[in-house]
Amino acid sequence: MEALLEAPDRVNSTHQVEVVRVRLEPHPNADRLSVVRVYGYQVCTASAEWRERPPAGTDPETGESYWLGAYVPPDSLVDVSVPAFAFLAPKAKSDGKARIKAVRLRGVQSFGLLVPAPGGAAEGDDVADVLKVEHYEPPLPGEAGSPGDRLFAGAESASAPAVDPPKYDLEAFRRHHAAFAPGERVVVTEKLDGCLRADQKVLMADGTEKPIGEVSVGDNVKSYNLEGRFEDKPVVNTYRKPTGGAWVRILFDNGRELVCTIEHPILTTRGWMSAGLLGEGDDIVGV
Repeated sequence: MEALLEAPDRVNSTHQVEVVRVRLEPHPNADRLSVVRVYGYQVCTASAEWRERPPAGTDPETGESYWLGAYVPPDSLVDVSVPAFAFLAPKAKSDGKARIKAVRLRGVQSFGLLVPAPGGAAEGDDVADVLKVEHYEPPLPGEAGSPGDRLFAGAESASAPAVDPPKYDLEAFRRHHAAFAPGERVVVTEKLDGCLRADQKVLMADGTEKPIGEVSVGDNVKSYNLEGRFEDKPVVNTYRKPTGGAWVRILFDNGRELVCTIEHPILTTRGWMSAGLLGEGDDIVGV
């Protein structure tokens, strides 16, 4: 596989540590704790941490005071050398970082952590860099545990391709919990980011091949399902991605080749992988 263009500097991740308004609500089972609503989440926090600070403002509709806090979502890594996270030092690993998780505090589920916003930060700011917060990346199989417990593939290792594929996060639905009205009919689809070059041919239902750039709504194509069978499927929509970005050429041992964007999903015997993460020796399903 070879890179046809250098990968652009792009970040599709939505992982942020956003500055939000903190309005304290009583905790049903603990006098020293309060509940704060952040998007569709609820976060338990120490009441004194906020009441001992001057409020950032007053809500004109309710007349209630509010503070500004930095919301650290679950599956974040915080550096306990940062004063705001020093209290988590007993839970830190050897690298000095502690993982933020969803927990239950006195019978109330708490999603993430709230700490006072850094000085000068405004509502809506992303202060992940300021607070040195990282997104937790679970270890890959074979990386976790002691050397004797790790699993390794029996095949020879291949060098990583010379591309820099972008990383993606799934944005939590609770952030958009109020996007729909009760009873509203919705259609849920999955967006697979990635494209083929317009001259790349796809297999049609009649056994012929056609450049994907010439495929139209209503055409019937061969689709490979997860049960391991090809089936005929009608095209219901088409999308032409703006030019630019990075392309890779994947060469197969049967002489075929595929040119696609680095993030295009490819089904392998190890599961779905971005094209930019494929290496020599990976087995592609359906080629």
